[in-house]
Amino acid sequence: SLILGLGPSTAKIAFDGGADDLTLQGARFGIGVILIWIFIRFKGLKIAPLFSIWRRILVIGIATAIGSFGYMGSTRYIDVPLASLIFFSYPLLIGVIAFVFRTEHMTARKTMAVLTGFAGVGMVIGFAAITPSLIGISLAFMAAVMVAIVFVISVPALHLTSAPVVLFSNSVVASGVYGLCTIIAPAFDYYPSLPATTAGWTGLGAHVFIMIIGIGLLLAAIGRIGAVRATVVNN
Repeated sequence: SLILGLGPSTAKIAFDGGADDLTLQGARFGIGVILIWIFIRFKGLKIAPLFSIWRRILVIGIATAIGSFGYMGSTRYIDVPLASLIFFSYPLLIGVIAFVFRTEHMTARKTMAVLTGFAGVGMVIGFAAITPSLIGISLAFMAAVMVAIVFVISVPALHLTSAPVVLFSNSVVASGVYGLCTIIAPAFDYYPSLPATTAGWTGLGAHVFIMIIGIGLLLAAIGRIGAVRATVVNN
């Protein structure tokens, strides 16, 4: 929670320094793949078990790419506190998915914990929209939906292997998505831009490490205590 809370702030610094969305996301997942692979090799972890659920991994990776774009991209249009408030509605969405599809047993205690967690985030951040924007709000909510899907359908993968391996697989797919977007972007007169300031580069680098560590720890928690409990604690 402490680490992930810095994600949108570091993204905002990178954006203010001249980076664009494709550069930020491409760096996060591209560099992430390399760093996580080094960690996996160092720990001697095996990737083979995930080949049996490659379709699930593909969906997780694409949803991760969309969700990351939505959350970080929303900070271009709305303030970081408002973006975070909307994004952190995802435990509520996970609770709904768990109830509808019976992925986890939703007791009255779990339901109250989900609602209380979201209310606590709202009280700390504040519910007033300082700079409301339909685009920003839509991006943040899209991110919440995508992340809820990712965490729910990641559970079977986490039962097969470790969180670093799942994170690596997600990152490979997501980096492929952004790599393809970068290749075709010029056809739409869009050209990715690198940071133009020291602060921008610092924000970009910090964002990469923060998201790798934060998401990795959260996936590990989901594998141990389930998506609902882990995300409520994260709130």
